[in-house]
Amino acid sequence: MDNGNRRATAGAITGLLLMCAGCSSGSGTGSPTEPQGPPTVQESVVDEHAAQFDETIGDRPAGSQREFAASTYILGHLQQAGYVPLLDPVPVEDTVRSTNVVAPPPRGAEPRVVVTAAYDTAPGIDETGVTLGVWLELARALYARAPDHAVEFVALGAEHSQLYGGNLGSRRLIEFLRDDDLEPLVISIEALSEDGDAALVFGLDAERVLSFGQDLDVPVRRAERADDADELFVQAGVSHVAVSGGAHPVADLLLELLAAQDVRMTRARR
Repeated sequence: MDNGNRRATAGAITGLLLMCAGCSSGSGTGSPTEPQGPPTVQESVVDEHAAQFDETIGDRPAGSQREFAASTYILGHLQQAGYVPLLDPVPVEDTVRSTNVVAPPPRGAEPRVVVTAAYDTAPGIDETGVTLGVWLELARALYARAPDHAVEFVALGAEHSQLYGGNLGSRRLIEFLRDDDLEPLVISIEALSEDGDAALVFGLDAERVLSFGQDLDVPVRRAERADDADELFVQAGVSHVAVSGGAHPVADLLLELLAAQDVRMTRARR
């Protein structure tokens, strides 16, 4: 199925999100622009993004105006980075909608890797600005380094909602992958901290990332944990890895991982 029939481009960001976040997505137009900035993750830019999410926008419950503001911010910066971002509606309640914000591979390749980060918040959840800052900078830096990359970036809406079992953004992503018969490696970036000294990796295919990090001499270790999102991907048969820990080692690890040709792979079809 053509992506344009299921997701809507961000050419009219405000109108789409306010008027028909839950409507059928229309075909999109547009083409990627030239990569912007250096091919490295800039710590100062990560900090600027973090301040916008944690201080300027603040709490972002699923379906709220502040979640909408965060999605608009993400869309704008993906466009500035050279992508043609898309909107994939995520139902929350009867009259409440959220949105997965998607940056497909800029040159039209089928996504072999999908990198996610949640952009909504919930009570008791630590600040997520650093995580989103790394995610946004990683998308920009990867395009600057490898314009023909086959990586899709997805900002998950309503991921912290407790309705219908929670993880609504991940559930919608799994549904989309199934509908389009895609089998990428999904890498979730979770709960990064500015002062962490290592990348922590867990999930169905953690060994793939661990071995790469060890070869790269980046501080990386296995985290003996699992979460609801990982269970969802396991049950759906989607290859999945979650990465948390220190913002700097995670950024270094993932930029090298995603830029390496030999990790642009899909799981063998069963």
